[in-house]
Amino acid sequence: MLTVSNLARLSARGRAALGIAALLCIGVASATVAGCGSADPGVRPTTASRNFPLSDLQRDTIGYPGGQMMVYVMDTDPKRGEGMMYVQDAEFPIDRGMIFVYPDEQLRRFHGKNVWFILDLTFIAADGTVLEQKQMLPFVENPPVASDVRAKYVLETRGGYIYDIGVRPGTKLTIPDTIVAKE
Repeated sequence: MLTVSNLARLSARGRAALGIAALLCIGVASATVAGCGSADPGVRPTTASRNFPLSDLQRDTIGYPGGQMMVYVMDTDPKRGEGMMYVQDAEFPIDRGMIFVYPDEQLRRFHGKNVWFILDLTFIAADGTVLEQKQMLPFVENPPVASDVRAKYVLETRGGYIYDIGVRPGTKLTIPDTIVAKE
């Protein structure tokens, strides 16, 4: 049986081979998914639906042991609210991330509404230490994925990538001073 924990153990290549459409249509999540058995399977929200196109977002680089990752910075409530919604597969290479930066450390909640691929959520302390990691399925709004720890940053990456590069709880990330909350 394919569960979220089994899915996390697959390599990125293995998950890609499964195909996100197959995952959604076989009922991994109990959410109703537009286009999965509906009368018009071709209807999908597009990137044009975004209030904050990726091309308009601040981009920066964070460091992890052994490498760096380009990230899109979500530094205001409206940007954090939109997050990965409507971003299409081809627009978001596997080696990129989206970092949500907040003014303080609090418990954080995320949902997969209008998100088209599996995401890893990495909850990070103000000093850059990875505290916790969870996975979020696409199109699942309730229940939200909630942190069990207070985090200042949350890094979203495509499913499996953060594990493939060796980032785990306790890993220290280098987050530049240019990544700050604007409210």
